[in-house]
Amino acid sequence: MFLVYKSLYHILVNMDKPIIYTTPTCMYCKMVKAFLIKKGVGYEEKDVAADETARKELVEISGQLGVPVTVIGEHVVVGFDKGALEHLLEHYQQPSEDAAV
Repeated sequence: MFLVYKSLYHILVNMDKPIIYTTPTCMYCKMVKAFLIKKGVGYEEKDVAADETARKELVEISGQLGVPVTVIGEHVVVGFDKGALEHLLEHYQQPSEDAAV
């Protein structure tokens, strides 16, 4: 299992904003996106129904195909867990748009 996480280390640590793995018809995915928007947090959405690479990442990260899966920093939240998301966002510092790329 360590090798799987090591291969995804660049995704989990070097990301600019949270990543949400979704499908177009997932109600809980819509709830996660609405929650992040309400909190003023930008995110990257990966549609696992349309993107095979994203689907493979999802399985490597979470060990399953269920959505939504939200990655914040090095933490993975499966489903819409408002408490977990709030806790992680308290400690998450989104880079400013003025930061050098």
